[in-house]
Amino acid sequence: MENFLRVLQLLLVAIVLVGCQSVQRKVVVVDSQTGVPVSGAFVYAYSYDAFDPLASHGLYLTDSNGEVAVKERCRNFAVSAGKEGYNYVKYAEPAVLEGNTLVSKLKLTPEEISGRYPVRIEMFRKFPSDSKTQSIVKQMYNYFNKRNIYMATVGEPYIVEVEVYVVDADTNEPVNDAMLFVRSGSFANGHYEDIVATNSDGIAKVSIDLVSPSLRIDTGKEGYQPTKKFWKDQYKRGSYIVYLSKSKKSGSKSIVLGDTSEFSKRKTNIRLWERFKAYYQKAGGSFKYLRETR
Repeated sequence: MENFLRVLQLLLVAIVLVGCQSVQRKVVVVDSQTGVPVSGAFVYAYSYDAFDPLASHGLYLTDSNGEVAVKERCRNFAVSAGKEGYNYVKYAEPAVLEGNTLVSKLKLTPEEISGRYPVRIEMFRKFPSDSKTQSIVKQMYNYFNKRNIYMATVGEPYIVEVEVYVVDADTNEPVNDAMLFVRSGSFANGHYEDIVATNSDGIAKVSIDLVSPSLRIDTGKEGYQPTKKFWKDQYKRGSYIVYLSKSKKSGSKSIVLGDTSEFSKRKTNIRLWERFKAYYQKAGGSFKYLRETR
């Protein structure tokens, strides 16, 4: 059976190879308003089919005709492009067969300079380390950085330090020495947990996995009700805010922990964690552990 599966896999690869070699691919980048070719635009071409045995990706720069020949020719082809002065475009028009070449056209829209860009993340496959590719990566980084966009790598965590501001919900004054139990990532692919306290300005710094779909912050301080709520500043990188109330209760008071080797339900030598546990349980909260390793 193992030999049969191996032969079948090789046959599928051969079939895809034949299909890929039959046509070439070209990307054309033009100005959406004038139709004029856009030279020097960076082009990210890739196959997004996870089951494609020949899936690849590459970075290119368009020539004086706004064109570039790409090697990613197989099924489920995707492409995006950008250049200073234009918005980043992630979708091309349906490819058109011209002779033996599949042509994908992207229309870049001239950018309206607003000065305010919402923070977002763009995901890319890991790029090769050769100097030509890295030169394009640097161009892309500068482009995205000006627009408040993080460049992250598919399948890898993106650990950044963020600031969390804790303020009194009634007075809007900063709350010093407030405790924040922060978790990000997943139990399957890497889980990050930390307990921190705010300084005299009501600010706490903590590292999180930026690309994780799950970010949890439990905040509290003696005399205040614990809360799970927080808000993200949509126009500032790494900035979050928490409002603590002395009277308003905020729903569930249960925390699920994964890595209990450090933040154990048993006695630990982490003073801030022991303080947070005592505070949280006194406020009616509870801890649920997936496993206990101590």
